[in-house]
Amino acid sequence: MPLTARILTPIHLPDRVQVEIKDTVRGTTQTVTVDFHKAMQELGELGMVNLQEVEPAELISMACAVAKHRAIDQYLLSIGVDPHAGVQRLDSLSEPEGT
Repeated sequence: MPLTARILTPIHLPDRVQVEIKDTVRGTTQTVTVDFHKAMQELGELGMVNLQEVEPAELISMACAVAKHRAIDQYLLSIGVDPHAGVQRLDSLSEPEGT
């Protein structure tokens, strides 16, 4: 007989998380605050994650990864580096010839 289990207790997530960025090239450490709810929303917008079906621990782990990515982007922009320069969205790329 197959069994399933899910967490029923609400888990309250923080509004914001602080991410420490260590820049070993410049020898600096900076703390960047990231909107955690936006990171969660970004996960849902990816379309690969159903926020209603994923276990809370997995969801928190994935949202933390997104928050770290957002923090690194914020840090790079603050020092004048565009982390997405030259990067195209997958849906904006043209199809290869012959397809």
